[in-house]
Amino acid sequence: MTMNFKKVESQVSFPKMEEEILKFWDEQKIFEKSVAKESSAGDFIFYEGPPTANGRPGLHHVLARSFKDIIPRYKTMKGFHVERKAGWDTHGLPVELQVEKALGLKNKQDIENIVPGDARASVIEFNKKCKESVWEYRDLWEKLTHRMAYWVDMEHPYVTYENKYIESVWWQLAQIAELKNNEGESFLYKGHKIVPYCSRCGTALSSHEVAQGYKVVKDLSVTAEFELIGESVKTSVLAWTTTPWTLPGNVALAVNETIDYVTIEKEDEGVGETVRFIVAKDLLKNIFGEEGYETVDEYKGTKLVGKSYKPLFDYYTKDESLKDRENGWKIYHADFVTTDMGTGIAHEAPAFGEDDMELAKTAKLPVIHHVTLDGMFAPEVTDFVGLQAKPKDNPEATDVAIIKYLASKGLLFSKEKYEHEYPFCWRCDTPLVYYAKPSWFIRMSELQKELGENNEAVSWVPDNIKEGRFGEWLRGAKDWAISRERYWGTPLPIWECETCDARTVISSVDELTKLSGKVLEDVHKPYIDDISWTCSCGGTMKRTPEVMDVWFDSGAMPLAQFSYPNQVESEIRQKIEESKYFPADYICEAIDQTRGWFYTLHAVATLLHKVGVVQTGNAYKNVICLGHLLDGEGKKMSKSRGNVIDPFEMFDQFGADQLRWFLFSVNQPGLPKRFDLKGMRDVQNRVFRMLWNSYSFFVQYASIDEWTPTAKVMEGQTASINLMDRWILSELQLVVQSVDTSLEQYDVYSATQKIEGFVDNLSNWYIRRGRKRFWKSEDDDDKEQAYQTLYTVLVTLSKLMAPFTPFLSEEIYKNLTSSAGHPERVDETRDLESVHLADYPVANKSLIDEKLNRNMGAVREIVTTGLQMRAEAKIKVRQPLGMISLGSKFEELFNSIVNPDDTNSYYSILKEELNVKSVGINLLQKHPGSNEHEDVIFDFVITPELKLEGEMREVVRAIQEGRKKAKFNVEDRIVLGYVGKEEVFAQFETDIAREVLATKVEKGVLADAEYSETITLDGTEFSFSLKRV
Repeated sequence: MTMNFKKVESQVSFPKMEEEILKFWDEQKIFEKSVAKESSAGDFIFYEGPPTANGRPGLHHVLARSFKDIIPRYKTMKGFHVERKAGWDTHGLPVELQVEKALGLKNKQDIENIVPGDARASVIEFNKKCKESVWEYRDLWEKLTHRMAYWVDMEHPYVTYENKYIESVWWQLAQIAELKNNEGESFLYKGHKIVPYCSRCGTALSSHEVAQGYKVVKDLSVTAEFELIGESVKTSVLAWTTTPWTLPGNVALAVNETIDYVTIEKEDEGVGETVRFIVAKDLLKNIFGEEGYETVDEYKGTKLVGKSYKPLFDYYTKDESLKDRENGWKIYHADFVTTDMGTGIAHEAPAFGEDDMELAKTAKLPVIHHVTLDGMFAPEVTDFVGLQAKPKDNPEATDVAIIKYLASKGLLFSKEKYEHEYPFCWRCDTPLVYYAKPSWFIRMSELQKELGENNEAVSWVPDNIKEGRFGEWLRGAKDWAISRERYWGTPLPIWECETCDARTVISSVDELTKLSGKVLEDVHKPYIDDISWTCSCGGTMKRTPEVMDVWFDSGAMPLAQFSYPNQVESEIRQKIEESKYFPADYICEAIDQTRGWFYTLHAVATLLHKVGVVQTGNAYKNVICLGHLLDGEGKKMSKSRGNVIDPFEMFDQFGADQLRWFLFSVNQPGLPKRFDLKGMRDVQNRVFRMLWNSYSFFVQYASIDEWTPTAKVMEGQTASINLMDRWILSELQLVVQSVDTSLEQYDVYSATQKIEGFVDNLSNWYIRRGRKRFWKSEDDDDKEQAYQTLYTVLVTLSKLMAPFTPFLSEEIYKNLTSSAGHPERVDETRDLESVHLADYPVANKSLIDEKLNRNMGAVREIVTTGLQMRAEAKIKVRQPLGMISLGSKFEELFNSIVNPDDTNSYYSILKEELNVKSVGINLLQKHPGSNEHEDVIFDFVITPELKLEGEMREVVRAIQEGRKKAKFNVEDRIVLGYVGKEEVFAQFETDIAREVLATKVEKGVLADAEYSETITLDGTEFSFSLKRV
C-alpha cells in the first residue's frame, strides 16, 4: 500500500496552519474524544480557577492557560481520564466597580439612589446590570481559549452567580458554622474588630485581599508633643505616628513598663524657656543627637503609667455621652510598644488600629470614630470638615493639614518622609484605612497548625513557595472576614432574631422555603432580604444584610462546581463522596494567588476536612505557581504605559504554539517573564523553523521516492546498522525518557530545554550530515534505513511535543500517520485520528547506547574545536586540508570502539565536517606556541592539489545557489554549461556533476539556458548556465 503524504511547503504560515487544525478538531470533536477515550490509569483531577469575563483577556491569561493546559494534555496521553470543567467568577467588587463606572456613580451611596428615593428598586437595577456586565467579554474569552488550544469544557461551565452554585456555598458555610473550637464557640462568628476598610467601595476586606494591594509609598510621619498635666516644668511626651490623620481620634498613649525612659531638658527653640521631653532611652540620640540637652531623670515605663496629658484636639474631651470618657487621655502599658523605631511611645486611636483596639478593650478606653464610613472627617472635627482621611488622588493631603495645625499650636516636634508598605484596595486602588466595625469572621487563626500540616501534602513549583510565601502566610493566618457591605455577591445565609439571640445558618433554598413559606427564583439581594419568619420566641428572624467575600465563592468551587450536595447528579455525588473529585491533582495560577485562590481553596478544604465533609485537608496535590509577565524592559504591562500586547496579534503573527513555547521555555515558571517580539522570533527560528524544515525535508524526499512506512515502522519498530541512525534513535529514547520524567515532576521548563536540544541535534547534525542518503538515486538498504529512522523520529517527536505544541504536533502526526480523510490508511490496530488520542511515547531502553552518545559527543567537540581553529587561521571550511591529528584525550575514545565500521564512520564524519583528507592519532607535532594539552592539530599546509579542490567546492556552492535562485526543485536533473575554471573542471567534472545533479556538463554557454550567472571566484571570472533535463 502506497502512502501519499500531503505536500509540505518549506515556507509555512503557522497561524494559517493552526486555523486549519482548529477546524479539524472542531469537526471531528477531538477534545471530546480525548476526554471520553479509555483511561486505564484512572482519573486525574484538574480545577480551573475561574476568570471574570467583564474584562478583556490579556497576554498574562495566555500564560496561565498555557500552563493549565499542558499537564491535562500530558496526563490524557498517559492514559488518565481528565475532565476539565470551565468556570466563571461572576460576583464581587470587580463587577460592581465596572457597573458603577458605566452608570456614572461616584460611591456606594449612589447605588441605592439609581431609582431616586427607592433603595430596593435601585439595588434590583444595579444587580441586573452586574449580571449583564459579567458576560461583556465572554465571546472574547471563549475565542482566546479556543484559538490558543486551551482544552476546557466551555459548554458546561460552573457559574458562581447561579442559584445552584450559591446553594453549595451556603451549605459549606453551614457546615463550618457547626464546627466548634475548644471553648465550644462556632468557627463562624460576628465580631467587632479592626478591619481593613475601603471607603470608596464601602466595605471591609479580608487579609488575603489586603495582601494583594500593598504598595511601597512615602508617607509623612509625625512626632507630636503631648504635654503632661501637673508637672512643675512644662514636660511633653513625644509620640511618633505614620498616620497623622488618626491623631484627632487619639485617646491614650502607650509605653512599655520594661523599657527604660528618660526625661531630658533643653531650651525651647524660638521661645527661650526651658522645656522637658520624654522618650525611650535607647532612642534618645536618634531624636536629639549627642548634645544640646541634659538628662534629668531615667526610669522604667511604669513611672509614666497613669499620668494624664492635654489632648492635641478637644473635639471629644467634653462629650459626656462618650463611653469610658473618664479613662481617656492617659498613659497605659502595652506589650506591643518597642524601641525599634519612633520614640518608644505609641499614640492610641482604638478605632483605627488592631493593637490600639485590644488595649482599649483591656483598659476600657473610649473609642472615637472621627472618620466616618465614607472616609470623611466627622462634622464635630470642625477644623478639618470636608477632608477625607486618605484621599485617593492625594493621600498625603489630610496629613499635611494635620501637620500644619499642630505646627500652628506649637505641638509639632518633627515631621519626615517615611517609606513603607501601605495597603490599597486591590480593585479600586483607594488607600485603605483600618476601621473598628462589626463583621462576620471564620476562626482561621485557630487553624494555623492544621493549615501548615495540610500544606505538607502539596507539591509546589517552585518549591520555595511551600515554606516561603505560602507557608509564611499560613503560619500568620488571621481570622477571615467573610462579610462585605455590598450588593452583587453570594448573600450571607445567616438569619438572626431581632428579639433573642437565635441564629440560623441556611444551607439550601428548600430549607429557606420550609422556614419562611416563600419560594425564591433569585437568591440575590434584595429578594433574599425580603425573607423572614417568626422565631420560637415570637420575634422576627431577619437576614444579616451583607454578602460574602467573593474569594469564598472561588474557594468553595471543588464542591460548588457540581452543586453539591443540594442539586448534584447522583453519579457525581457518588464520585465526590468516594474522593474522586477531591482533592485536585493539579492547579495553576500566578503567584499573587498564594494570598488569593490558592489560600481560599486551602482554607475551605482545611475547614471542611475538620468537620468531616472531605477526606483531606488539602484541596490540591500539585501547584505550578507562575511569575508575572513583564514587557521586554522588565516593566509591568499596563494601558497607561502603552506596553500592553494583544494576544490575538501574537496569534496572527506567530501562532499560538510559538507563544505557548515561549512562555514554557523562557525561564522557570515561578520567575518573572520578560516578553518581547525578539524573543518570539528567536523561538520561531531555533525551534519551529528548524523542526518544520526537518519535517518538510522528509516529506519532500519520501514523496519523490514514494516511500511508505511498513506496519512495524508505524508502530515504532525501527532497526538500522547506520551509526548516525543508531545515534539519533538513542538520543530520541533519552529525550523521551527525560521529558516524561520532567512532566511527571511538573517541570515544564526542563522538558522544553531537552526538546530544544534534540531538535537542534536532529536538524543540525543528523539531517545535515545525512542529506546525501536521501538524495541518492539508488534505493538501497541504507536509504530505507534513513527513511525509517527519520519517520520514527518525527512521529515520536510529534507525540512528545503534543502537550506543548498541540497544533504543530497534530500537523506532523496527522500527515505522517493519521487516517483522517484517508480511509485507505487506517491502521487496524489503533485509531490514529489525532495525536491527542495517541499514547505518550515510552522510551525503548534497548535502543539507548550511552557509549555511542558519548562518542558522538566527543566527535562533535572535535568538530567544534576544529572549526574554531580554522576560523582563527582564516581558512574557509570549503578549502580542503591534508590532515588533523587527535591528541591523547581522544585516543582512548577511538581505541575503545569495537566495530571497525563505527571507527570508519567517525573518521568519515570528521573528514567531511572539517574538510580534511585524513584523521590520525598523535601524528602531528603541536604548533609552535600552542597549548601543550592541545588535542586537535591541523596540517595547515595547502598544496596546489588541495587549493584546486577548494576551488571546486566554491564552484559547487555557486551552482547550488544558482539552482535555488532559478527555483529548481531539489530532485530536478540539469544540464550545466560553464566558462572559466577549466582546470577545476578538468580535474573534478565528475564530482561537480554528482553534487549539482547534472546529467551533462558542457564547456561554454548553453544556448537555451533557463538560468545563467557570472561571478568572481578567487579573483577570476566564472560563468555558468543551467537548464532542466
